[in-house]
Amino acid sequence: MSEIKYLDILFQAIVRWTKVGISLVLLFSLLGYLGDYFYFFDLFSHFRLQYFFLVVIFALVLIGSKSFKWLAVVVVSLMINGIEIGPWYFESINTVETSEYSNENSFRILFANVLTQNKQHSKLLQVIDQEKPDIVILQETNKAWIQAISSIDNIYKFKIVIPRSDNFGMAIYSQIPFTDSRILKNLSIEKLPSIYLDIEIEGHNISILSTHPLPPISKVNFESRNVQLENAGKFINKKSGHKIIIGDLNTTMWSPIYVKLLENTGLVNIRRGFGILPSWPESLQLLKIPIDHCLVSSGIRVLSVKIGADIGSDHLPLIIDLAYVNGKIT
Repeated sequence: MSEIKYLDILFQAIVRWTKVGISLVLLFSLLGYLGDYFYFFDLFSHFRLQYFFLVVIFALVLIGSKSFKWLAVVVVSLMINGIEIGPWYFESINTVETSEYSNENSFRILFANVLTQNKQHSKLLQVIDQEKPDIVILQETNKAWIQAISSIDNIYKFKIVIPRSDNFGMAIYSQIPFTDSRILKNLSIEKLPSIYLDIEIEGHNISILSTHPLPPISKVNFESRNVQLENAGKFINKKSGHKIIIGDLNTTMWSPIYVKLLENTGLVNIRRGFGILPSWPESLQLLKIPIDHCLVSSGIRVLSVKIGADIGSDHLPLIIDLAYVNGKIT
């Protein structure tokens, strides 16, 4: 077999598999919208960014092979996923101009799922020292974590900690006093803890709920996660003033379950206008998805959002700057 004929056979095989690939991407893209009905379909909703770039690669192969009839599938696939991706980069609906805030009416939150078995405690301490957040919200903390970072107690005088060995521990450290704080176990079917607290900034109350549902890797876990997110929404809706839900929610912005949470609460994801900012899994760059979230009520203004440095966890931290405008939360 001549080298030219071999290359031609190889190219034709690549084209055939490209057609299979683009068909599967379109199928998965559509199935993601049906996550309400079956947990496995919900898993397909989380990879919109990967689908988009796969389609771009497939399009180049199809154009190179002059398979122009397949470009209709390409266009539909790009539209479906592009519509879901675009607003996170270009639609900034909850930001303020630099002139509208100052250090006196802004505050910084560091959120991190630290990974229970992670022993690299010093990396988190370095990030806290570098970023200097006003509030540190951690998930998956066990006794070893609480002990290892106890040096921050000197800076963060107000705290509530729940060490657990099962990946559902939590801790919140704050330089801002709590006006109320509670451990909630009634949001979860399994009685997993969530932390609720109120802080007051210049007379304005902000309610913060940190919650961490089960990962939806089975039908039981899927239903449990959905119930916990629904209950979190109902709980925060009962609070007056300004509100934040924050945590490893084990969902992305494209899940129908996530969409329901925002519809029912009126909260806004702080990522909008700042990019998708994938946070997990840290070690798999091409498969990273955004499952760590901070959702805020419409009056809280988002100044900036970024992914923090590696802390040895499978999650990357979120660094979030929030503000109220002209001395008020509007």
